[in-house]
Amino acid sequence: MRSSILNKILLDWRESVKSGVPDTTDATHLSKLFEILGQHGWPGEARMEFIGNIVEQKKKTIDPETPVKYTIKDKDGKDIQKTTTYGQAIKRHTDSSAFKAADALRQKGTGEEPEKPRKGLKPSDFERDFDKEKPEKETTSQRDKRRVAYNKQTDEKIKNSDNPSQTASELISDRRDNIRKASDLPAGTPASTTGETYGGIALEQLTVNPDMTEDEFVENELEKIKGTPLYDILIEKAKSSKQFKKNPDKYVNQWLSVGFKTGKGELDYLKSEEKFNYKKPQSKPYPMCTTMDYNQKQIVQSLLEQKMGEHELGSSEYEHYQKQLDYLEKLDDTDTGTLYKTNDGVVGFKHTSNKKGWTDPHSNTSVRKKGEKISKAVDGNESLSDNDRKRVVETTNNAVESAATTVDNAEKVVSQDSQNLSDEAVENVGKIFEFFEPRRIDYVQEMRTLPVMKKHLQSRGIDSENATEQELAESVIEMVKDGTATQDIQKMILKTSDVVARVRELNKKGLKQYGGHMSVQQIAEHLNISSTVVKTCLDSSLDDIEDTSRKRKDSMAVAHEQLVGDLQKADSEMDSDSYPNNSDGDNGPNQRAYVQSFLDEIHFTRYVNGELEGIQSINIGGTSVSPTELRECIAELSGFDGDLDSTGGRKELMNHLQRRLRVSPVDDSVSFGSEETGEIKELGKENYRTKGKSKSILAHLGKDMIGCLKSKN
Repeated sequence: MRSSILNKILLDWRESVKSGVPDTTDATHLSKLFEILGQHGWPGEARMEFIGNIVEQKKKTIDPETPVKYTIKDKDGKDIQKTTTYGQAIKRHTDSSAFKAADALRQKGTGEEPEKPRKGLKPSDFERDFDKEKPEKETTSQRDKRRVAYNKQTDEKIKNSDNPSQTASELISDRRDNIRKASDLPAGTPASTTGETYGGIALEQLTVNPDMTEDEFVENELEKIKGTPLYDILIEKAKSSKQFKKNPDKYVNQWLSVGFKTGKGELDYLKSEEKFNYKKPQSKPYPMCTTMDYNQKQIVQSLLEQKMGEHELGSSEYEHYQKQLDYLEKLDDTDTGTLYKTNDGVVGFKHTSNKKGWTDPHSNTSVRKKGEKISKAVDGNESLSDNDRKRVVETTNNAVESAATTVDNAEKVVSQDSQNLSDEAVENVGKIFEFFEPRRIDYVQEMRTLPVMKKHLQSRGIDSENATEQELAESVIEMVKDGTATQDIQKMILKTSDVVARVRELNKKGLKQYGGHMSVQQIAEHLNISSTVVKTCLDSSLDDIEDTSRKRKDSMAVAHEQLVGDLQKADSEMDSDSYPNNSDGDNGPNQRAYVQSFLDEIHFTRYVNGELEGIQSINIGGTSVSPTELRECIAELSGFDGDLDSTGGRKELMNHLQRRLRVSPVDDSVSFGSEETGEIKELGKENYRTKGKSKSILAHLGKDMIGCLKSKN
C-alpha cells in the first residue's frame, strides 16, 4: 500500500516538471514535490522532514571542488600527471582518464553514482557554444534544438558559477552583442527590438548617471551601433520610407529615443512604486535588464532558481523566488524585464509590456482562439444552472464555428471568383499586370522567381525569365482554377481586383476635386496609368473579380458581425429584458462570456484582480502605466464606486464589467453606456483585421481609457 502511494506521488511529481524527470538538487522541483505531498494529505512538518532527508542525503555526495588527479599520455606516449576537480570531471565527461579517476573516488564510498559519459563531446562543446552565431540556414527543428542546447549551457554556466549574478550579467551582454549582429533576433521587428534592447541599456546607464540626457544617450549609442548588421537593417528600412529616405539615421535615432524614454520611465517607476521594494542605491551588477527572448528569459529563470536554492524551503526568501518563478513560467518569450536588488536583500524581477504608442495592439488572436477563451468564461460563470450552461456552451460554440468558417471560406474566394473568367478576361488581366510597375515590390518579377510558377511555365514550354505579362497571367489563372496556386500566386488576382475596384469607384463616384465621377483620362492621370488600362478595368469581362479582394478583406468584419450578433440574439431568446433588447439591461450570459474573453486578451482581468502588482507594468512610448492606474481608470470609466483595494471589491468590479461593458456587431468599440442612455465611454477596441495572409483580432486601448491614463501620468 505504502509503495503504491509513493509511486503515485512520484508519478504526479514527474508530470509537474517540464522535463518529466524530477531533479532532487533543483529547488523548483523540490518545491513542486512539497505541494504534491500536501495534495496527498501530508502535514507540513512531515513534508519538511521528508524533503529535508533528501537534501541531507545529497549533502553526502562528493564536494565538486574535491581535487582529482589523473594521467594522460602526451604525443610521445609519455605519462603526464594532471589535476582537475570532481565536479568538472563528472560534468564535462570529456576526458576518459579524468572521469575514471573521479569514478574511482566514488567507488571508495564517498559519493554517489555519476552519470555515464556522454559520447562525441569535446571541451569546446561546453566552452564555445555561447560564442556561436545562428547558422545562415536552418530548419525550425534545427533552430529549436540549437536554442535548447544554448539554454542548457546558459543554465549550467549560471548554476556552476562562483558569482551567478555577474555571470548572468555577462551572458546578457553576450546576447545583446548577438542581437546587434542580427543573430536570431527576438520576436517582433528589428526596430521594436532596438527600442526594447536600448530601453534596458538606458535604464542601466541612468542608474549610474542619472543626469544623462536623451540627446547624450542617443548620440553615444548611435556611434556604437553604426556598422553593425542591426544598424544596416534599420538603415535599409529607413531608406524605403519617404519620411526617412533623406536622413535614415533619423529613423535609428527615433528608436534609440524610444529606448531612452522607456528606460527612464521604467527606472522612475521602479523607484517610486513601493511594492517593488527597490533598493537605493543598487550594487553592481544590478539592475540588469533583459529583452525576454528565448535565451534572456532562461538567464532570468536560471538566476532566480539559483538564488532560491540558497535559501531554506518555506523561508520568506524561498517563497519570494517561487512567486517570481511561477509568474515567469506564464510569460511568453516577449517584452522586457529587469532584475534588481530589493531592500530585503533578495533579487526582484519586474516584467514590462512595451508599446511604442498609445494605439498599439495589446493582444493578437484568432477567431478560434477567441472561441476557446469564450468557452472558458462560460465554464467560470457560477451563476448559470447546469441546463443554462449547456445551452450557452452550445450557442457560443456554434457562433464561433460559424464565424471561423466565414474566415476559412475567404481563402476560397479567389478560386471561386476566377472559375468563370473568359479568355477575354484573362487577356485583360495580363494588361493590368503590365501596370504593376516596380514600386515597393516588383510583383511581376516576383512571379517569375517562384518555383511553382517556373514549373508551370516550363510545362507550357515557356522560360520564366522571358515570359510576357500575358503568359504570366494565363499561368496564374490556370493554377487558380485547378487549385494549385499558392498564396503568392493568388495574390496577383487580389492585386488585380484592387485595381479594378479602384478604377470603377472613381468612374462611378469620383473625387471631390473632380466634382463627381471621373472620365477615363482623369482616372489615368490621377492613378498615373494608361488610358488603355483604365478601359480594361471598366470592361465587363472583369466583373467577376471586381469584389474578390474586398470579400476576402471583409471576411473578418463579417465574422465579427456574425459572432457578436449571434451571441446577442441568443441572450435575447434567453431573456428578452437583456441588452440590446433593453438598452439599459444587463448583458446576458453569452455576451458576458464574450466580454470576459476581451478582458482576458487585453489583460484587464489581471490588472483588476491585482495579480500583476509589483511584478509588471506597461511602458507606452516611455510612459510607465501601472496596474493600479489601469484598475482605477476602468472603475472611473465604468461608474464603479466599490472598494478597489479588497478582494471582494475587485470581484464586484469584474462582475460589473461583464454585465455592463458593451460590444457591437457593427462597431469595434468596447464601451460603457450607449447612445440611448447617454454618454459613451470607450474602454477598449477590437479590430477584426485581414492583412496579407494574416487574419487577426487585435485588442487596443479605447480613446477614453487612453485619455484617463494620460491624465494620471
